[in-house]
Amino acid sequence: NSEKLTQHIMSQLPTLNLPHALFHIKVTPNRQIPSEHGTDSIEFLFSGNPGIALSKLADCASGGELARIALLLTASIPAQYRKTLIFDEADVGVSGKTASMIGKLMHEIARQHQIICLTHSPQVAARGLQHWHIVKEHRKDQTLTQLHSLSAKDHIREVARLLSGMDVTEESLASARKLCEESI
Repeated sequence: NSEKLTQHIMSQLPTLNLPHALFHIKVTPNRQIPSEHGTDSIEFLFSGNPGIALSKLADCASGGELARIALLLTASIPAQYRKTLIFDEADVGVSGKTASMIGKLMHEIARQHQIICLTHSPQVAARGLQHWHIVKEHRKDQTLTQLHSLSAKDHIREVARLLSGMDVTEESLASARKLCEESI
């Protein structure tokens, strides 16, 4: 039911640092022109800030807001319909606090669904149960991509690299260790 899903998404918006946002699912029956998508027209409406009217989600939401709404919709998939979900930088355009909130939600979603997430965010990467490092290498006229599974120690080192750039220091390692331990 669209009203139940609307209310659920509304109740969860503050958990992803969208405390003033509004969300509504508008269902318009169209019984006369059935299509491969059914007979109803469905629109997701959104407003990220007070005083701004609800508009079509695709027309008004930032990339970060779109990613967070997509996560909330994904988190609403019932457990009996297990899915493999792939997120390519779902944390793009968000701050450290919001990235932490996204990482926490992804960790919760992973209790019911398999998640593969490509990220540059240390807050999101720290929450992963398995961490891979992707390396692209350009040779003449081709690009090679390698995927390396990281040990627990390498996972912390990669989170440290995400925190500090290429130069991993003792301080960044300590911060990464703390971030990863908080995620357990």
